[in-house]
Amino acid sequence: MEIGPKPSAHRTGPAGRSSIITGITRISDMTGIQIASTCVAGHFPTIGTRIISESVLVDLYGAIEQSDRSNNNNFTVVWNSLGNQDSVACHVGLRTDNPDDYLFGKTSQGFPTLYLKRSTTTPTGMCVAFVQKKEAYLAGLQSNLGHSAEIERITNSVTCKHVLRRLYGCPAEADAALDNFFLLHYGLSLANNLSLSESDPQLATKTTAEIIAFVNAAGAYWRKYAVVSDVFS
Repeated sequence: MEIGPKPSAHRTGPAGRSSIITGITRISDMTGIQIASTCVAGHFPTIGTRIISESVLVDLYGAIEQSDRSNNNNFTVVWNSLGNQDSVACHVGLRTDNPDDYLFGKTSQGFPTLYLKRSTTTPTGMCVAFVQKKEAYLAGLQSNLGHSAEIERITNSVTCKHVLRRLYGCPAEADAALDNFFLLHYGLSLANNLSLSESDPQLATKTTAEIIAFVNAAGAYWRKYAVVSDVFS
């Protein structure tokens, strides 16, 4: 069995960033969207969702334009990616009984776990993006030490209006209930510690029974799928 990600893989710095982040200046300028240096979907190798093509920013731009939340400092957008399978690799694959399909690795917290190999990835049917306005992103960076290079990069991008914080490629079968739980699960883990209503206002209005239904849907989802990973050397 191959060795998968190490804990440091989740904290890849600028030197380890994928060329996707550093090589899309024209598309970034056209769309007004920059990819955060901590957006692991833009790293290679990486765990889970991986950005394959710069065209994802064009798709994201269209989703932002159609979103009724784009006036918020922090918001999520969802779009159907069935027509563009070449821009984002899905974050999961179908679980199998073949040990050779898995990588042994550790989570960012250092716990041992298994990941499916990237070759088992399920086609991406839907994308979920966590986006911040440029000013809100910079304000969060300035409240923490050690981000001077990223502050300079985003500040100097005069066309930048939004920053892609996180991106998840999901299977086509991820329905609305599962999607909302997905947003809750990851939205609350954003670095700026958003409240529930900030991460997804729709979820803040849900009843306990509806939240439990989301949890049950997520449980069924993870029994069927497992996170995929590239091979880390």
